[in-house]
Amino acid sequence: MKVPATSAPASSSHTIVEGVVYIHTEGNQSPGNSQRQAIIAITKYYQFLVDKGLLPASAIHYPPANGWPQLTDNYFTPLGKTPAVNRLIRHLPFVEYGDVETYNIYYHTVAVDYRTGDGISYGDFHNLEEDLGVDIPPHVLIYAKPARASGRCWMF
Repeated sequence: MKVPATSAPASSSHTIVEGVVYIHTEGNQSPGNSQRQAIIAITKYYQFLVDKGLLPASAIHYPPANGWPQLTDNYFTPLGKTPAVNRLIRHLPFVEYGDVETYNIYYHTVAVDYRTGDGISYGDFHNLEEDLGVDIPPHVLIYAKPARASGRCWMF
């Protein structure tokens, strides 16, 4: 299993509150550091799930050093996200997308698999906004969504 070589700086942390993951950083850190911290936090969380036997290691896919090549600017255009969010997505590990009976990263919660396009159609995200009763701004990444009504949505 590939794990990022850089550990998270002591000035950062992450918390999970009501199924939404928040990455906390000091205000003076560069976007590159924030991106690296998010990747490290997600990778460590996936390793935790594997270690606990809750997710098979084979379900986790790690990006090549330069990011997922299929995730081009044209691929991201319909999502309407910021360049920083697009850069982050290109370098994230992903769990194979599935229903509630397959690869959950939290109770009844599945990770969106941007590398394959599973779970990221405009309709999926639009319905999610309606279900949550919010508009999700361009600088927010939907990383996981409910597989059932009792599932959670994770946004960065």
